Amino acid sequence: EFVGVEAPEPAHELNVRFDNGVTLMGYDVAGDTLTPGQATQITWYWHAEEDLDDSWALFTHVADGTGENRFNQDGVGVVRRIYQPGRWEAGQYIRDVQDVELPADWSNPTAVFYLGLWAPPGPHRLAIRSGSNDGENRVRALEMPVAGGPTAAVDAPTPQAPTVVRPPPVVVGGAFALLVNVAHLGVVGYFP
Repeated sequence: EFVGVEAPEPAHELNVRFDNGVTLMGYDVAGDTLTPGQATQITWYWHAEEDLDDSWALFTHVADGTGENRFNQDGVGVVRRIYQPGRWEAGQYIRDVQDVELPADWSNPTAVFYLGLWAPPGPHRLAIRSGSNDGENRVRALEMPVAGGPTAAVDAPTPQAPTVVRPPPVVVGGAFALLVNVAHLGVVGYFP
């Protein structure tokens, strides 16, 4: 189901070629938008033109629309867990299915998926020979709008201190008096 010898026909073609005869052919995605807190299935299609050594592994980085990496999906999916590129054989087509769920607090209107191959534990990535390359040997494979995420907080009115009402001075029989009402003290008084 995940490995075959017949070429698939992805709905979205990429045709990005890496060194060592690996091609990211394209992908299928369930839906047109991502919703934080809900899983969306993305299927990546790979082709191995030659055997790879066993040090290579797939990675998927998920960034927001500003380019900030938010999380990775490196180990998500059957292929990522049990059939990494080091096991691929020349001529095989690999169907790499990932269920992606943006965190519930995702606040950017866009999610961007970067894919590639790396050699753990180091930072070495397999070079991209042709196709989309972000300059760090990552394929900018997919950009999707994000809907239904947290809404912007409505500007609530700033709390104001209660207004103190001071009564005007009162003249009683020629004497000066001030009526004082301090509600929190419960004091009402007349001062001659």
